[in-house]
Amino acid sequence: VMDVAGGKGEISLVLVSLDIPSTVIDPREHAGALSRRQRKQLRRAGKARPPRIRAFFNDDLLEDPAAGPTVRESAVVVAMHPDEATDAAVDFAVKHRKPFAVVPCCVFARQFSERRTPCGQAVTTYDQLLEYLVAKHPSIRIASLDFDGKNKAVFSTGYQ
Repeated sequence: VMDVAGGKGEISLVLVSLDIPSTVIDPREHAGALSRRQRKQLRRAGKARPPRIRAFFNDDLLEDPAAGPTVRESAVVVAMHPDEATDAAVDFAVKHRKPFAVVPCCVFARQFSERRTPCGQAVTTYDQLLEYLVAKHPSIRIASLDFDGKNKAVFSTGYQ
């Protein structure tokens, strides 16, 4: 699993504890920086800390000698509130036909002013962002997750 914009690695921590290999990909200094309690939890379970790749998530990672094999071999893309990496995560998954689940949060309308809904409107709201992302491929769906806040998962489990 590629945990895109995974921050401190909480999703990867859960996955690794379930024996699902996961790598945090995040350019920030604190990427994969688990708390003392989380590291202790891993040690007690006999699990290794999830690997980290400090980089922006995009197709250039495929050419990176260190990150490329992990990116190519990963079976699934996940991203929880990936901010500016939302498009990159969805586009990468669709292009490489990998199942994915992305839970977008911020719209960043000024930064991504080229985004348009299928009817041509500029993407300026959360609902428009969801509409824009779903339009990237016919297999993409939306599901609501059981927590407060931005809880819509945009996902695809396969491609026709």
